[in-house]
Amino acid sequence: MGSDVRLPRERTAIVGLVTGKANRLQSAASLDELRALLAHGAPVVTDAERGDMGRVAAVLELGVDEVVMRPVVAEDLVRQVARAIRKRKRRAQP
Repeated sequence: MGSDVRLPRERTAIVGLVTGKANRLQSAASLDELRALLAHGAPVVTDAERGDMGRVAAVLELGVDEVVMRPVVAEDLVRQVARAIRKRKRRAQP
């Protein structure tokens, strides 16, 4: 994937990643923050440290659509956000 990667314009996803100084990704959003994001009804993507299966299980149980493993690779993030949007669209179909 190159710099021309684009996400669908309709119903964009909410990404539960926290940015800090210089726009670097910091620790993952808390469960409370993710719960608040999920209340909006849009797809939610968050992150977890590689091997932190406790967090992965907790956020998936909460209803998060995708979990990106740290360190976050831009191409993986884009791919998982697009997948989260597709999943939500399928769920919304009768």
